[in-house]
Amino acid sequence: MKVFACYGISEATLEQVAKAAGVSRGAVYWYFKGKKDLVKTILSELDHPLGIELGTDVRLDLAWEKMITALIDAISTDQSRRLSKIMVNNGALVTDGARKGFEDSVKSFAEHFSCVLEQAVGRGELPTALDRGLVTEMFRAWVTGLLYEGVNDTTQSVRMIIATMHSIRSLINDPPAHLLRLRR
Repeated sequence: MKVFACYGISEATLEQVAKAAGVSRGAVYWYFKGKKDLVKTILSELDHPLGIELGTDVRLDLAWEKMITALIDAISTDQSRRLSKIMVNNGALVTDGARKGFEDSVKSFAEHFSCVLEQAVGRGELPTALDRGLVTEMFRAWVTGLLYEGVNDTTQSVRMIIATMHSIRSLINDPPAHLLRLRR
């Protein structure tokens, strides 16, 4: 995975992969049909931090901290950062199955976020008129942007994630009119 993260999927060669793995290029061909098969296999066996379970009936504060930690882990820990970098920067070049795995992680994370919102509204932690569907879709876009920026600019990544998540939290605590469902 390190070779693909460093060189990109299109530029990395199976020779480089074999050398990094300490095997011959023939051994790589023996086990895999080609580069796409190798990438698909590698990525399908890895877990991404965004696939976390936030649990049910978790207070908003605790769930929020777990989400911040998951986003930071996605760009900070070596394996997760490499996985995020491959998927963010090479998404169109990755096999459908591997790309789907990343998209599923982001979608799952957004679904967990939606459940957190629903529970928080039910407990009175957030306004009942909050348009949870719209806020969830906005959150999904923010997560994609944070991952992109996070894997491409490490200098401010963690600070940016924390600031963005706190800004989102402030936004949903006291939402502007366009984030509220209209009552008729």
